[in-house]
Amino acid sequence: MSPFLKKHNTLSTLKSLLIKKLHKISLHNNFRIYTDITLYDHNKSYTIALIILDEERGIYIFEAKDWSYDELKNSQLQKFKKQLINRLAFEKVQNIILSKLQNKIQGQNIPIFKFLLMENLNIAQYDYLDNSFHDILPKEIILFNDMTEENILKKLKDFSTLLTHKIDLTQVSITLFPQYSIKDAHSNTTYLCSEEQIELLDAQIKNHNTLNAPIGSGRTSILLLKSVIELFNNRKTHIVIIKPTPLASQRAYKQLSSILKQYHLEEDEVYIEILTPIQVVNRHLNKLGKKELNKKLEIDTALMNKKFYLADQIFCDDVDFIETTFIHYLIHIQKEKPLLFVSNQNYENIYRFTKSFRLDTQKMNFIVCEPYKKMIELVINILKNNSAKDIIIVTNNIIGIEILKHQINTIDNYNMNEITISTYGDIYGLNAKFVLLMNSCIAPLKELAYSSYLAKEETYILYDEECEQINSLRKSYESSKN
Repeated sequence: MSPFLKKHNTLSTLKSLLIKKLHKISLHNNFRIYTDITLYDHNKSYTIALIILDEERGIYIFEAKDWSYDELKNSQLQKFKKQLINRLAFEKVQNIILSKLQNKIQGQNIPIFKFLLMENLNIAQYDYLDNSFHDILPKEIILFNDMTEENILKKLKDFSTLLTHKIDLTQVSITLFPQYSIKDAHSNTTYLCSEEQIELLDAQIKNHNTLNAPIGSGRTSILLLKSVIELFNNRKTHIVIIKPTPLASQRAYKQLSSILKQYHLEEDEVYIEILTPIQVVNRHLNKLGKKELNKKLEIDTALMNKKFYLADQIFCDDVDFIETTFIHYLIHIQKEKPLLFVSNQNYENIYRFTKSFRLDTQKMNFIVCEPYKKMIELVINILKNNSAKDIIIVTNNIIGIEILKHQINTIDNYNMNEITISTYGDIYGLNAKFVLLMNSCIAPLKELAYSSYLAKEETYILYDEECEQINSLRKSYESSKN
């Protein structure tokens, strides 16, 4: 069974009036709320209709029941007693949660409280039921459809007590629901996904859609995580992720391998491929018996007149740096099949990541200088308190790259091989603490702008004179800070 989120044909908690009230309560009381979420334990999974994490009191687990007054009044007690025991599995879920928290969060006992959501039953109707129903459905654990937000909050508080120490909600969320977390390979830190990211992870991609997301929003990480989630939901599904260049594909594969390892999956167990546009087109050409492409991407007119199966789902990352003709080609071969484009631009049928997690901490430095001399000076200063792997140098000057390698290797006592040197055409998927941009005035503006946001801490733009690219970059940076 899938350890990830599943869709069910039972009462839709997302449309429930009670759920809407609980969302408002959570918003105003700093609770963290999840609906229709799966808790997994090894090869078994348990769907929880709703769970609320309260940093001051503990965890509230809810099960949604669509029983009406007429059903309860006219039915045999044993029927509902059996359903209650078989379907809720509260004790099992509680034990799994406790086990997970004890393994990851030491020294803190987090209480768990259990409730029923009765969307089709009000308080008066409950009171009219036979006392035998009251015995198996205690009033204190039921939220009725006519309860106000104030009454619901009071019931939650009456059923619990204040803790002596607040709970770390982020750590609890990551521990219980790792499918909503991302691990940063550089810092070895695990982060909880944002609500926007979770929305995409939970979404069923149908037909053609676009994710509009800025650089530094975690979009590639979420794309890779979603591909793994889709695979868990259907082990037979074939997913292709498209990256602009071979190097970008290699970086994405490395990140995918890390995610698979996190979920104890081997690469040969999954059917996820990461391809470049040329690799995609060559598969089609090969099927038609035509000559494959070498370096230049071209779309043969014959390809636009033929059907071609590439994958069940296609995720095309960094679409802004992929030729338009290839985008039209993808739309053609993936007619009425799931196709997700990832872009900085605004399109229709979109999901959105509005926040770039680098902008808040990143500083951009514009330095008029003799670039190569300044580069050596900056590298030496950065290495005083950082590792060589924390540095990326970007240049489109091939001769300049050789000069950089020679000059960097003259710096003693450091492992200079860990510094990443890239062209502006191979920047996709890169990030580090510090980024040094060379030859900015002859760099393509779109790639230059992308490169400027690769740094987690500081970007240094080194140039010997003002130019259109520098002015555009400075203006964009200043507007992002206002």
